[in-house]
Amino acid sequence: MLKHKFFLPSILSIIYVLLCIMAFSFYIARHETDKFSAMFIGILTMPWGLLEALFHDFILAPMFNYTFSPVVKNISLVVWVIINTVLIFFFAYKTSKQEGV
Repeated sequence: MLKHKFFLPSILSIIYVLLCIMAFSFYIARHETDKFSAMFIGILTMPWGLLEALFHDFILAPMFNYTFSPVVKNISLVVWVIINTVLIFFFAYKTSKQEGV
């Protein structure tokens, strides 16, 4: 019974992580030639990635002339992926627990 409660949340979390791995590998492979390669990562890390981009583009960059290096951007996006993975697992677990699956 306990296995079934963790099955759906685990599957959803694994699918999300695999999508993120594919998005990061596409971004790393095409970063120099494709300026839109990070859009998929941005979509996957919503809303945190969007808030970070807005904070950077509208506050840090114009006021302090500060830009993040690609390594710092990727590390912060990995943090957002981890947060989203935990949230997906938590909400899927709560939903499956309430439905009595």
